[in-house]
Amino acid sequence: MNQAESFASNVAAGRIGPAEIAQLQKGFSGWLASGGAVPLETCLHLPQTVKGFARANRDAWLRRAWQLTDANEPWLKSCALATELADFSARIWPEWKKGGGPPERASALRSALFMAMKTGARIPASSMRLHTICSAR
Repeated sequence: MNQAESFASNVAAGRIGPAEIAQLQKGFSGWLASGGAVPLETCLHLPQTVKGFARANRDAWLRRAWQLTDANEPWLKSCALATELADFSARIWPEWKKGGGPPERASALRSALFMAMKTGARIPASSMRLHTICSAR
C-alpha cells in the first residue's frame, strides 16, 4: 500500500501506532493553522479525487504484487512484474473480471494483480514505469 492508503487503512481499522499519531497530529495542526482554509485531506496527505484514490489504490496493489515476484533485485522485480502483468491482462483478467474476484486457488501475486486491475486506473505496462511506482517505497 502507499503511505496515504496505509495510514487511512490503519486508522480505519483502529491500528493507531506512533506513525499514525504523528501524521494525525501534523495534519490536524496544519488544518487548524490554516483556519480550515486548507482541506483536511490535503493536510493528512490523502488523495482528494476519485481518480487520485484509484491511482493510489492501484499503486498499493502493484507494490504488493512487486514484492511477491520471485526476483531478488528491484529492477528484476520490475521486469518480472511487467511480464506477469502482460500475461495476466491478456489471459487471466478477461475471465476473472466476470466473476467479480479472483478464485480461491489464485496465488497472492495474481490476487494482487486482480485488485490492481479492479481499481479502474490505467495499468502501466513498462518495466520502467512499474519500477518508478514500486521501488520508491
